[in-house]
Amino acid sequence: MSQFNIDEIEKRTLSGLKDFQRATVERVDYLFRHNQNRVLVADEVGMGKTLIARGAIVKTARLRIEEKDDLFKVIYICSNQNIANQNIRKLDVTGKNAIGSVSDTRLSMQHLKITEQENDPQIKEGFIQLIPLTPETSFRMTTGGGSVQERALMYAILRRMPDFKGHVTSLEKFMIMDAVKAWDGWAKWNFENRVAECEKMTKGVYPQNVIEKILNYQEYESIRDMLLNHLHERRYNKQLTYSNYYVMNKLRVMFARISVSMLEPDLVIMDEFQRFKFLLSSDDSELGILAHSFLSGHDTRVLLLSATPYKLYSTLEEIDENQLDEHYAEFFQVMNFLFDDEVKDIANSYDCVLLPAGNRSRKVQWEVPRKSNGWAYGFRRANVWYASEEDSRLQDYLTRLVKQIDEYDGENWIDKYAE
Repeated sequence: MSQFNIDEIEKRTLSGLKDFQRATVERVDYLFRHNQNRVLVADEVGMGKTLIARGAIVKTARLRIEEKDDLFKVIYICSNQNIANQNIRKLDVTGKNAIGSVSDTRLSMQHLKITEQENDPQIKEGFIQLIPLTPETSFRMTTGGGSVQERALMYAILRRMPDFKGHVTSLEKFMIMDAVKAWDGWAKWNFENRVAECEKMTKGVYPQNVIEKILNYQEYESIRDMLLNHLHERRYNKQLTYSNYYVMNKLRVMFARISVSMLEPDLVIMDEFQRFKFLLSSDDSELGILAHSFLSGHDTRVLLLSATPYKLYSTLEEIDENQLDEHYAEFFQVMNFLFDDEVKDIANSYDCVLLPAGNRSRKVQWEVPRKSNGWAYGFRRANVWYASEEDSRLQDYLTRLVKQIDEYDGENWIDKYAE
């Protein structure tokens, strides 16, 4: 880090921002420094959210230096590889990240990429490590066989394990699947050489650290037995207990979880996250577990970027058809993520009423004063509360509103959407 000058990089980066972009960066920095580890920047398309993210990287890098970190890991997640290829270069504030193609975005492969970057003198000198991921290829564990690159890397690790040393030929035939040309042409030797190079650079720490994580993996024994039995059945043309894809998927998930445990990101940037909101899920599916463990590290800060973070409204027709007020549900999904599931509890604790859609009319007893009436506050078209001036009528209205909420005994959609 001797040649890493955070003052110079910050000055250069922030000087390229417009006033409102710089103000946003400062606000993000303030929130991160005051224990709000998840922040949403919502702005129109073309307003420079990527530049704001660039500024946030520099500010958070300074914060991590103050917190005595020796390498600042930034994960950049966007919807596809084309956007990742374009934006990852904009986010490289030091110019020291070795950015080629971002094709190695499979989560199960990140243990190799992490090791390569952590031992790259240029990246270590630049302090900031950039790792791009794309949700569809990185997080979704489909029932397919994965890519030939993914399988070649798994093979390079598994062949080094004592449990499989007597089954290397059968293991390789299984890993090839239908990619014979690519496997023999480049994939097998490319990843074998990369693993061997990391083994040399780390004096054997890698891949031994990955192997130890495999051996300690909760389901390892059952996966090992299933794989060995599968190789035996294939070798002797027996009826397969499980399909090739099923066994491969178990291996891919195992390696993905191991990679997640090694990533330990300091900052995660989710660009136009509304396109992959499934990552905000906290359910107990394989995807939910991966996303939760990835985003919920103790010191992990998350920056969400979006022009449309949630659906802004639902028509009565949509509500009738779907039996769901989607914009309300999406709003709370985002809020629950940002505030770590505290929002629903806060809303419920305040005797709130969310009126059924059919009752939301200016002609019912809940009529709200509006600016068109000459009042300086009220619900405007977006149903956002504006209370910009002190006025005795405002206090009057609030008193009546609280009384109505306390005495309301009709249907409350807060309860309807509690789950």
